[in-house]
Amino acid sequence: MKERVYYYRKRYLSRLRPDKYLSLIIDGMDQKKTYIPHFIGRKAKLIKTQDLVKTHITSVIEHGVFGRHSFIDKGQFPHDSNLTISVLTDVLWTISKKGKKALPPVLFLQADNCWRENKNKYVLAFCEVLVSLEIFNEIHFCFLYVGHTHEDIDQYFSTVAKVLLKNDAQTLPDLMNLVPGLSEIRSVPDFRAWLTPLLNNVSGHTKPLQYKLLHNQTSLNTSKVDLFFRGNSDQSWKSMGSLLNTKPTHRIISKRPENVMADLESLELGTIDQRIKNWRIMFGHQDDSSLRWWQCFAEESKRVSETDRQLRQFSNRGSRWHLAKLPRCHAEDEVVPPVEDVLGPDLQKMLDDETAEPQVTVTGRKKQKTAPRR
Repeated sequence: MKERVYYYRKRYLSRLRPDKYLSLIIDGMDQKKTYIPHFIGRKAKLIKTQDLVKTHITSVIEHGVFGRHSFIDKGQFPHDSNLTISVLTDVLWTISKKGKKALPPVLFLQADNCWRENKNKYVLAFCEVLVSLEIFNEIHFCFLYVGHTHEDIDQYFSTVAKVLLKNDAQTLPDLMNLVPGLSEIRSVPDFRAWLTPLLNNVSGHTKPLQYKLLHNQTSLNTSKVDLFFRGNSDQSWKSMGSLLNTKPTHRIISKRPENVMADLESLELGTIDQRIKNWRIMFGHQDDSSLRWWQCFAEESKRVSETDRQLRQFSNRGSRWHLAKLPRCHAEDEVVPPVEDVLGPDLQKMLDDETAEPQVTVTGRKKQKTAPRR
């Protein structure tokens, strides 16, 4: 409960002072609910779940302005730290273009307690890069206990699932039309390869629930990043060494990494033509646009898989490198209250309800009136 309270405090702070705090939560939706083609009601016997194309939605909620950023891929990229950092970079770039000269100085980042995608040395090192480059003065990178991570972002995924219960999504454009603001992931920079030469060795980093990174201006021309961790919000912060063996410079971040090579094996292209024929009976006879979309999708997927060169060109579609373009934050002169000292009205009510003493009352049973005998 205390970890959830700590998260709610940060969320409330970002709404109270969006100029000072940016609160984000990132997570992925259960991909089984977004397989395509998606049909409501009873399916034909020829259509098997394992034959559908797997798509995956990753979303970020921006609490201060109740913003939502959602992305979808067709399983062509591994769901690992590269995808997480790529989505975060895109979201930060989008937020920075909202007419602001800089991002808020403090970032609260909440993520699912999964080592493969979030709780690893690459995402943590990326946070250190953001502070070292003075994009943020301070970052809190936090998790909830495993098995207790159901939060507001899962409520959003629930609304998407309810929409799909009532609507077909025969193609990827159909699915994207049902989910407002959904963007397709067409390329993913290889942040892991880019960060690896900069990394020190680290161990035990999957255990703590909270990390804090602070920009420390040691002199007029020099600065460093102080890193701290703790097991939970009841414990004291402990100092840890830098994950980076080299301070990121403009030359380093301006060098665009290669993109992750798309993997189309999950599409099982050898059987996709037959699967499209099986799906066709569910598309309807009045409009063959869904059939044409799948035929074009299969044709393009086969073409780009013929050679490594064509697959590399396909993986570089829509290539972007926003890290070097993120604005630097301003020096923070105002003394801001610690997260532990902030308590919003919603959080106060939740705590009051939890600590309230229950009352049980038993009263005598009323006798039922019986009609007089005649």
